[in-house]
Amino acid sequence: LSTVAARLKNNSDQAYENVNLRISLFDKDNNEITFLDYKIDKIEANGEAATHAALKKDLSNCVNYSIALKKSN
Repeated sequence: LSTVAARLKNNSDQAYENVNLRISLFDKDNNEITFLDYKIDKIEANGEAATHAALKKDLSNCVNYSIALKKSN
């Protein structure tokens, strides 16, 4: 069991709602191990939001990550 946690900071003076994110996790060869999709209901101007997930996956070889905005459907 592995845990992934992310703390996101909104450095702007504008609040955002319904923010969809994808966090991708990579191994040392930059191969994607897995990804996690998150939805943040609201993040205030100059505020923070935190999220976490527990996975039934071994992430001991994870050495890098990326966080990207996803378009809403």
